[in-house]
Amino acid sequence: MAVRRLGGGGTAPAGGGKLASITAAVQGDMGEVSRQLERPIDRNRGVFERAALENVRPDPENPRRLNLTWDEVSAGIRQLAQKEEGAPRSAREKVIESIAGMAASFKNVGQLQPIILYRDDRGMLRIVDGERRYWAARVAEWNEIEAKIRPNRPQYIRLEQYAANMLREDLSLSSHLNNLEMLLTEAQEQGTPVKSLTEFSTVLGKPRATVQLWWSILRSNHDDVKEAIRSGAVTSLETAYAAAQEVDPGRRAALLEGHALPARSTTQTSSRRPSGRGRPKSAVDLGRAKDLELVRKLIEAVPLEQSFDQTDWSNPKEVQHAWRAFIEAFARHVRKQAQPVQG
Repeated sequence: MAVRRLGGGGTAPAGGGKLASITAAVQGDMGEVSRQLERPIDRNRGVFERAALENVRPDPENPRRLNLTWDEVSAGIRQLAQKEEGAPRSAREKVIESIAGMAASFKNVGQLQPIILYRDDRGMLRIVDGERRYWAARVAEWNEIEAKIRPNRPQYIRLEQYAANMLREDLSLSSHLNNLEMLLTEAQEQGTPVKSLTEFSTVLGKPRATVQLWWSILRSNHDDVKEAIRSGAVTSLETAYAAAQEVDPGRRAALLEGHALPARSTTQTSSRRPSGRGRPKSAVDLGRAKDLELVRKLIEAVPLEQSFDQTDWSNPKEVQHAWRAFIEAFARHVRKQAQPVQG
């Protein structure tokens, strides 16, 4: 079977529009000819072209922050060639090794997926998605690379990069945190701040239960938790979440260092029966709230496994039911937090 290589020379592939219509004509498919010629082209969404690699530059603010240079890539590949096959690799060496493997794939089967670029104010092409493919093309000694090129910087570029990064299994916890922080900052700058867990899950297109741990970490005032993630000291999302919930600095530091914590003391002082009639109090009255919106904001401010997406917040009975469910879920959450946590 003949293999068409993208970016490495040869005939350009059919990419839609007139080129696709010509291909269809050669194949005798006149219906496809008409469809391709009549299809509108939205150039704001980008057009597929071959981009000269000398005009392409990585995005220095990409949340993954590879921060690679050609000297580092080329020197790293030479050093890896001298290493034994089973020898351990550092995280940086694994990145360079993956680029070398991709370059070999480019030479053998071609580029299967275009990178995404935009043209900056100086006319330079900046990478939105596909930095490793860019370096692989350079290692493969290509002059051009297949790309989808947009005329301007995407309005929500960090959200697009987050969506692309989530498809990668090797995304570190640090890169994930950085991506989400930049995404929230971008939303704030665009005048669409993310204010609740529900909005956060909507922006990411994921269920509340999936993103609630990250939402709690991002809203935490404990900078030591975020710094531990950035430095790579903490690589478990569950550990980071548990530390973000811990108010005691000593216990939080122990969690971040990977130590298991003993359960908090549950010893309760015996309650004396007060003088007078009646039984001693065994519960607390949480009061009343006429502002139903206030109840909604309070519930959404605490990330729990319980979902309240189906609640009609204008209906007092439903809000009352949601509040009771919230208190029960919060009690379960507190009991779970009291359990010893493994690092």
